Parts: sequence; structure tokens; C-alpha cells
Amino acid sequence: MGNNTKNEITFLTYDIETFLSIFCVVFKYKDRYKTFEISERKDEYFELIDFLKQGSSKGWFFVGFNNVRFDWQVMQWLLDAKDSFIKLSGKTKAKHIMDFAQSVIEKINNREFPPYQESKFSCQQLDLYLQHHLNNRVRSCSLKWLEYSMNWKKIQDLPYKFNEPLSKDKFDDVILYCHNDVDATEEFFKKSEKMV
Repeated sequence: MGNNTKNEITFLTYDIETFLSIFCVVFKYKDRYKTFEISERKDEYFELIDFLKQGSSKGWFFVGFNNVRFDWQVMQWLLDAKDSFIKLSGKTKAKHIMDFAQSVIEKINNREFPPYQESKFSCQQLDLYLQHHLNNRVRSCSLKWLEYSMNWKKIQDLPYKFNEPLSKDKFDDVILYCHNDVDATEEFFKKSEKMV
């Protein structure tokens, strides 16, 4: 995924989902998806870390919506937590990830700085939320509202609470939901190309 020619920049759109029972991240590049799951069903943590290190070394840009203040905060923490994660089960990792994600959300809601400065990120980010100045209180909107504004084909919310256990048969719902958000982010990125 994302083989660069000499002057080509690789942009991967992505999104994460954090639940008590499952963490997933979906990347998309040229109509191809790369999904990583951390749960009791699968533990692809180390494969994810290898993928992120590859992205860092190749200079990929990771494109998201509010990723500088949320998604990549979690991803950077995952990169930094490698040593403490070695012996944990996928189920335990998912819980720790959810706990960290909630701490980031609390900081943002309290108008505090998130744990990581953008200058300390291991991988380059393009945040469409910031690019379009949607962090301005007057212009602020969610990805769901953006999907509505774009007449997106499938606007959905999952009926699951992030802090309640999900059965394994619900995990694929979470991943498909994440795919849909990545597709919507990619569409918004295409509409934003002149700004980029």
C-alpha cells in the first residue's frame, strides 16, 4: 500500500473506533482498505505498529477528520506504548486504548491541550477538520453532519455504547461503520484538493 514514485506523495485516509471490547483502524489508499483490529478475536497490534513505521519511513500523509486532536493522539500513544503492550491480551489492550481515548476526549472537552503536540507525531497528518477551520465554534461540525451536507450514501450511528462490552458478532459492524467513515473522509478530501 502506498508505493511512492520519486515525486508522488501518498495520502491515506483513515479513521479509528474505540470500544471497550474492540479497537479498529481502517486505512484507505486508491480504493484499497487496510484494517487492523485489536480485540479478543484478533490482536493485530504489532502488525499495525509495523505499518505505521513503514508510513513514517516512506513519508506517507495520513488524512483524517479531527485526527490531530483525537485519532492520531491515540495512534501516537499506541506507538509509544509498545513495550508495555507486549504481554497484554488483545482484549486488555482494547480496554486500555478505550481508556486513553476517553482521557483525550475529556481533555478536549475541558479545553485542555491533548497529550501530544503535532510536532511530536511520528507520521505526517493532514486534518481536514483543521484545514477547513471547522475548529472555529461558529463553523464547527461533526463528520456525521458533513456526511449529511455531502448527501452521503449512508449516514449512520452505531447503537453501541463505547464503554459496554460488545459480543464478537458485533465487531464486524464496528469495522464496517469505520469503513463508511473512511469513505466519507476520502470524499471530503477529494472535494478539498484545491486547498491541499
